[in-house]
Order: sequence, then C-alpha cells, then structure tokens
Amino acid sequence: MKNDGIEAVPPTVPRELKERQQWVCWRYEPRDGKLPTKVPHSPHGGLASVTDASTWASLKAAVAAFRERGHDGVGFVLSPDDPFTAIDLDACRDPETGELEGWAQEIVDAFGSYAEVSPSGTGVHVFVRGELPPGGNKRGPIEMYSASRLLTFSGNHLASTPLAIEERSAKLAKLHRRVFGEPASTNGYVLTGPGNALSEAEVLARAKQASNGEAFDKLWTGDISDYASRSEADLALCSRLAFWTGGAPGRIDKLSRR
Repeated sequence: MKNDGIEAVPPTVPRELKERQQWVCWRYEPRDGKLPTKVPHSPHGGLASVTDASTWASLKAAVAAFRERGHDGVGFVLSPDDPFTAIDLDACRDPETGELEGWAQEIVDAFGSYAEVSPSGTGVHVFVRGELPPGGNKRGPIEMYSASRLLTFSGNHLASTPLAIEERSAKLAKLHRRVFGEPASTNGYVLTGPGNALSEAEVLARAKQASNGEAFDKLWTGDISDYASRSEADLALCSRLAFWTGGAPGRIDKLSRR
C-alpha cells in the first residue's frame, strides 16, 4: 500500500524524533521468494541498513526522497544510541471508524506518550523513552523494539495521545513481563547472548558516553530516583549492561554486583 500521507514533514512529529538523523525510506519488495516485505532504502540512494547510520538522513531528506523516487513510505530507525523504544500494536484498529480494540486502547492509555496510526491504518505505534528489558520482542499482535529496527512512520498522530515522547521505563518493564513472562536466570533476568570482546572499562565507558549515558551513570552510582522500586532499577541497569556486554550473563552479573 502506498503511503500517500507523508507528502511533507507533519507538524505533529515529536521534536525528539525530528531532530534525529535516523530517517530512511522504505518500499514493499519480495525477498527470498516470500511475500513482499518492507525494505529500507537510504535517502542518499541505494539500500539502507538498520545498523549503518551512514545510510540514514534527516526527516526532510527522507520525505524528499520519498516524493522523488516513489517509495512506499518513510521510517525511523531505532538505535542503541537513542533513548527510544517503540511498541507496535498490530491489527488493533478499525480503519473506517478509528476505534481501537480494548486491549490496544488499554496499552495506549497506560503509556500516555506519543502514538500514531501505522501506515496500513490498522495498527498503532507508541513511542516512549525507556530501556526495553531483554527476553522477547514479539508475541501475537504486540512487538517491542529499541534498537536495529525500522519503524514505518505515517505522521498520523493518534489524537488521544500527547505530542511528546515520555519516559516510561517502569511501564515498559511491566508490559514486557505481562507479554513475555518473567525472565529466568540466577538473578531473575534472562540476559544471555554471545558476548563481545570489550573490556569492563570499555563497557562502562561506552555506556556512559551513549545518548542515554546520564541515566546509566545515575544507576551505576546507585541513584534509583527515576524508578518506582529497587527491582525496576536493577532491571534497567542489567538491561543496559546486557546490551554493552553482548548479553554475556557472567559479565553482567559481575558488573551489576559492583
């Protein structure tokens, strides 16, 4: 479906997203003999990658490329260097009446942050600031992503939601547990992965220098004032450590105990 709604930069796009150089175009294309999927294209020309910032550009550049090259839409690339998480609620909206299904309306209301109608008209994307816990991204009609993911963008603001992107780490943790269950490990968290070659000093330096480094530094020094409980603060800290250590459980445990 052609996204004819993005012909100019919508005035409702949150400033936090508009200022980021994390925009691409996308087009429906068949891949590996399967049904057409949304393939990212760089506003600079050629394909884009959700892990290569050199293929991204400003929103204005993405909209201009969309108009000039006949792409199907524009999108925002979630990166580990930004503080955003997106909640993708699929097949939950009547495109004729605009009415949301009860379960989706409940989530939209609970988060109270910028949301918009998906380009298809049948879903909703909710944008928040906050750390996404590890352990799952998709179950049924609910998807949650914070990095290396293209979120198609319509600019069709859901009128019942704010125009700002709000900090909702605690609510993210609660919804994640509700959808994906309680992670299981020796510390109560599923924080497993292949690991990486970064030293502990490099892990801490990168975490503190990231765009959400101030929030990490507060947690690292024991300041949990941004969280409703110690357990939620612990989860937020471990989630950040999981990203920068490549998910190695032993290193996460060692660092978190410091």
